[in-house]
Formats: sequence, structure tokens, C-alpha cells
Amino acid sequence: MKKHINLTLILVLSGFSAMNFGNKNEFYKLENAAIHFLDGVTRALDGGSIGEMLEVRKKIEDLKLGIKDPATKTYKGLYSYFGQPCTTGMLVKIEEALLNNPESNSPKPAELNKCFKQIKHDFIKLTLPFMERMKPVKPFVLKLIKESCDKRDLKETVLNVWGNTNGNEEAMFNENMKTIREFDKFLEDVSNFIGDLLKSTPKGRKQYIEALEKQKRNKAATAA
Repeated sequence: MKKHINLTLILVLSGFSAMNFGNKNEFYKLENAAIHFLDGVTRALDGGSIGEMLEVRKKIEDLKLGIKDPATKTYKGLYSYFGQPCTTGMLVKIEEALLNNPESNSPKPAELNKCFKQIKHDFIKLTLPFMERMKPVKPFVLKLIKESCDKRDLKETVLNVWGNTNGNEEAMFNENMKTIREFDKFLEDVSNFIGDLLKSTPKGRKQYIEALEKQKRNKAATAA
């Protein structure tokens, strides 16, 4: 029987979450001609790219929700705010409280800014392999970003600016996002766009699953 390599299956087999951030719990199939041109093509949206996208989505989820502790089954944020582990969502709430009730001579804004800088640094590092892979096909990717944003009715998002960045992402973030809330929303938009890409690339998904299964067979043969 032929295996149907859908998005849910590939996420489950890879050990990743199918979570969609935002109000609509779904991913969209992209129809622009660019997706058919890139799907399954080496160094574009091939199996290797699918693996990188899955990793990016997982790490964004870690930034937003934290890392699950196997012992306690609770989630722990990755960023330390005066010693308290925080997720990006928790930092958004702290930021809002400080904006609504500013405290003179308080060390809190500086501590929060340290967290913000670390979030931006971590995001740039985790997306670097994917961004490098997409450089040769950037004009096509920009078309897919636009379609995904249109389908999600994202009229104001830094996603379009990010996709068109050449190099200095940190400067772009500093110019376009002044608050952790804005960056947290950007993380949501990136994650959902990648989910749309994953749903729209059956050839790439098939390549990824085949590579995953080959790896498992080789591991089993070595252990035998």
C-alpha cells in the first residue's frame, strides 16, 4: 500500500508538533507556480530543506512555549529574567506591565532588553541554515511569503521584510521591531509560513520521509 505522506504524518514520524500558532488551527496549501518549481528540487525545497524547516518550527515553539521537563511534565522558559525562566509569551506580559507602570531608576527595562537581544540572536542562529539554502531562490520564496500572508490576512507583518533581508538581520529587527510583543508575533508568522510550506511540498516531504526511514534501517542494521 502506498503511504500518503501528509503533513501530520511527517510531523509525527519526525517527533515534531503540528501546532499552529494564531487563531486559525490550520495550514494553507500554497498554489503559486513557485511552489511547483521548488518542490523536491535539490538545494531548494528538497528533503534536506524539509528537515531544516521542521527544526526551525520546533525551536520557535521552544522559544514561545519553553522546553518540557521529562520529570515534571512542565515547560520551562529559555530566558532568564532576574533568574526566573521565561518564555517569550511571559516576557511579553512583563514588558506590558513595565510599559503600563513605568518605574524610575528600575533595573527591569535593562534586564528585559538583555532577554530581547538574546531572543533575536537565537532566532538568527536557528534560521541561518534555512536562510542560506533559500538565497538562490529568494524571488520565488518571496512570492510564497506573499501568498501565505494573503491567505492568513496578514496586512502588517515583518515576515515580508525578513524574507527580503540580505545579511544584517539584527539591524532589520532593530529597525522594524521595537518590542518583544512584536517579535513574538513575528515568530508566530514565521512558524505558520513554514507550516504552509510543509503542507505544500509533497515531493520534498516524500524525500524527507524516505531519508528518515533509510536512516532508521541503517541504524537497525548496525545494531543487529
